[in-house]
Amino acid sequence: MGRNIQVAVVDAAGFMRDGLCALLSGNDELEVAGAIDSDPQEISTAVIAAPDVALVPSLAGLPAVTALKKRWPEVRILMLTSERENLPTGSPLQAGISGYLCKTSSQGELLSAIRSVSVGRSYWGPPGLDDPPKQPVRCGPGALSEREFEVMRLIAEGYRTREMAKQLSLSHKTIEKHRSNLMRKLGLRSAAAVAAYAITRGYVVLPT
Repeated sequence: MGRNIQVAVVDAAGFMRDGLCALLSGNDELEVAGAIDSDPQEISTAVIAAPDVALVPSLAGLPAVTALKKRWPEVRILMLTSERENLPTGSPLQAGISGYLCKTSSQGELLSAIRSVSVGRSYWGPPGLDDPPKQPVRCGPGALSEREFEVMRLIAEGYRTREMAKQLSLSHKTIEKHRSNLMRKLGLRSAAAVAAYAITRGYVVLPT
């Protein structure tokens, strides 16, 4: 019998993280390599065994994903999100994420997702949804303008409104308008959901 799958739980400290660690520890196929705060600095200095799979909340966004891939290039990342409707349709390899799972999924689905990504496959929801379309879709229900697309990517990269305004040489009010429009067109309700959407579809490329 091969070794257990080493899983790192990446999230802010609290009962949610502790509960997930306890859940994983109760499975004979898995071993919790460690629990890490989602802050990139904490990830870069964490003293744990190299994980096979890292569970990362979408709220942590690109900074946490980048830090994980820099620390452990071979780690497979499974993103946990509360946005059930946001199934990925872009290039997962560009984003550095191997899977995408709603936080309300069952324990069995979580185990299936971890198994899949640990052996090099991707996981994009329940059985039958494993393979996203090969051609990336630029946006959701409505066509994003060039500015809206830029704002979406900056949100995923962790920029604040003031920083985006400076980066794009636009006013704070204009940035807020673009943010509101793109979220309406994509059917998203938070910056975290926008980040998850952009990352899982490969619209944001991780630095090498």
